[in-house]
Amino acid sequence: DAASVLITHLTELRKRPAGELLTREDVRAMLEAQKKLTPGVVEELTPSLLSPGQIQAVLANLLREQVSVRSFGLILEALADGAPGTKDLRALTEQVRQRLARSILEPYLDAQGRLSAVTLDPSLERTLADAVVARGADLSSLPSGFLGRLVDAIASRLQEVIQRGGEPVLLTRATLRVFLGEALLTAVPGAVVLSYQEAAVAKGIETVGMVRLEGVPV
Repeated sequence: DAASVLITHLTELRKRPAGELLTREDVRAMLEAQKKLTPGVVEELTPSLLSPGQIQAVLANLLREQVSVRSFGLILEALADGAPGTKDLRALTEQVRQRLARSILEPYLDAQGRLSAVTLDPSLERTLADAVVARGADLSSLPSGFLGRLVDAIASRLQEVIQRGGEPVLLTRATLRVFLGEALLTAVPGAVVLSYQEAAVAKGIETVGMVRLEGVPV
């Protein structure tokens, strides 16, 4: 049946390198299977709002950051809600993450529902957030060498957490989450960058490390 076909496709995706081999044919097959389950959502979303290629890109973004796409119907609903307002794939991915926040967060909660995470020094975080706004939502335009030092400092704190047996989780503002997530992909394999909004469902947050950096540009 349609549900079994969809589950088979989603299971196969989990066996592949993080989103790298997700093809348009995969997405088309998933959409066809989902259309038999929730035809209204699929017909509302594609092709009028987003193409299969754009949906593929959002799914690849999620998989690259270890986010399961098994809740495919929920992902399509989030895209159908967000796509009329923006076609920016980063922004749409973040809207989907908000819809999936509970399932994204769950693997990193302890038995009491608390999240342990590394955070940025408030002044550093504020400066970075201001830079994203002032420099067109891109940290790559920060002064030469600064982004590298920032990534190294975050990586150092996350490695300390790993050595203590913890999960390498960084908690930051939503406006910074996507850029820091991309920057850390190769620096700390397996690192997870969550926004404060995504962590809101946790019953508590414990800061297990704070990233500080000298010479922050203003």
